[in-house]
Amino acid sequence: MCARRADIAWHAARPQFYNVGCGMQAKAAHGTHAALFEAAGRLLFEVESPVGKALLDRELRYVAINDTLARFNGCDAAAAIGATVAEVLPDAFPTLEQLLRRVLDHGEAQRNFRVSVPTPSTPDETSDWEASYLPVVLPDGRIGGVYVQAINLTQSLRAERALRESATL
Repeated sequence: MCARRADIAWHAARPQFYNVGCGMQAKAAHGTHAALFEAAGRLLFEVESPVGKALLDRELRYVAINDTLARFNGCDAAAAIGATVAEVLPDAFPTLEQLLRRVLDHGEAQRNFRVSVPTPSTPDETSDWEASYLPVVLPDGRIGGVYVQAINLTQSLRAERALRESATL
């Protein structure tokens, strides 16, 4: 486990509202609530989940990433921290950059979109994804980064295709 994972966008010591996209608001307070909020932020990235999650800063560097997304991306989570999306996903970046920039530059959440891109974990084929990119709005109103959620659909889509093909035989 990488100690830097705790350095996510939520700073519980500041009693202010933090907004992740339009879907989640929480008020960090002093004492127990602050500790609970900080622990929940860490939990988002540390708990095993079928959903890949990451937090990117304005330079599109990984501030936090869970093991699921790191595995999908063909890297170790600790190694991804500090690296840019372009460095981790060089072949997919041209497609992903425009979506990420809409979030950073305009605050436009990109929800439940599907994309097929090459990843280092499957270099000879494309991977199919459903993802959401949500703006992380800082207490002063600026967009500080992007919260990423992604589900790799590649295996389930292959299984569906194989089932359809076998049904037509």
